[in-house]
Amino acid sequence: MTLLSKLGIWTIAPVGIAVSQDTHGKLQGVVSDLLGAIVAGANVTLQNDETNVQAQTKTSPTGQYIFDFVQPGKYTVKLELIGFKAFVQKKHFRAGARKR
Repeated sequence: MTLLSKLGIWTIAPVGIAVSQDTHGKLQGVVSDLLGAIVAGANVTLQNDETNVQAQTKTSPTGQYIFDFVQPGKYTVKLELIGFKAFVQKKHFRAGARKR
């Protein structure tokens, strides 16, 4: 683990947000520390800010995560892993939008 990792500093790089015609979307990304080292096994929580419904996953060995069938709305993405400070980011998904 790098020194920056031990201090709990990391970044999140969203790979893409896509919403299809049926209003469901997908959120995927790659998690790394500030030196670019991949963060595998991190807990990723996606919470709908309006309904408080949550979905959880872990980052893969390549630092990737994915949430399928995301409804439009405002969300909070939270990353957690022992030895790292929790990272929180807000996202807003709109029906009919496509962003890469």
